[in-house]
Amino acid sequence: MIRIYIAVCLGSILYYYRERRSEFNPLLHLVFPILGAAAFAFPLYYQFKDWPDNPLGYGNRIAIGWMVLGLIVLFVLSATRPQALENADRIFVDDEAPMATTPAPAPAGK
Repeated sequence: MIRIYIAVCLGSILYYYRERRSEFNPLLHLVFPILGAAAFAFPLYYQFKDWPDNPLGYGNRIAIGWMVLGLIVLFVLSATRPQALENADRIFVDDEAPMATTPAPAPAGK
């Protein structure tokens, strides 16, 4: 499964470079997919190699660092582009919310 994620990351680079060249953004379509593929490379490597002495110690540090990085991005976005955070509401939609429907028109002549 990890190999599929790496292939998707690298495939998105080729897709946007070849098929949608006008929409190609080096940061979004080159740097981030490479970083994503690199992040999945470590679990793929340790899937076939023996575990280090204390793998959970590394995982905890990485998880804490990832949370701190997320908070930094949150604070930077709230200071520089607060509209981007407000637009996030349009991305994540509650699946349980009832859909707004309009009543069907009454048949003519009745």
